[in-house]
Amino acid sequence: MQDLTRVQDLASPLVGRSSLIEIRLFESHGRHVQFPDPEAHVAPSDLSVGISTVSDPDTNTAVFLMQAEVSVQQSLMEVGDSDDGSSEEVANFTVAFGGLYSLDDDLKDIPDGSLDAFGQCVAALALWPYIRAEMARLSEAMHLSPLTLPMLTQQDIAELID
Repeated sequence: MQDLTRVQDLASPLVGRSSLIEIRLFESHGRHVQFPDPEAHVAPSDLSVGISTVSDPDTNTAVFLMQAEVSVQQSLMEVGDSDDGSSEEVANFTVAFGGLYSLDDDLKDIPDGSLDAFGQCVAALALWPYIRAEMARLSEAMHLSPLTLPMLTQQDIAELID
């Protein structure tokens, strides 16, 4: 993870000179590993988030694709046992959203690293609420308790991004 202030500085040439055109779902996948025990505590774990950038210099547009993967675990602890941290996977989810941005500047004039930094700072904040909502919808559709991912700040997202 890069220092957030450095990433924000790199992204600053594009802030205010770009427009979000559209957000689109690219992938939504949930897979049951096993049915959870009705008495077990089920919770998300192993959240990983990545963001990639695809740009088109001919149209001065960029797509920022944000993907999140999470595993849902059930606790194996019996009533009265001490929590030893043992758990087993019940399901896993993968969700990806893309944000299409138009850029006021010619992409050739944008400093190196600015586009990727913009994706980590600005686009990630725009896409995260959609990822959260889709994860909750997927878990509910699979008859698990709704999976609620945390609301994140720019700092949280910067720490999560691979």
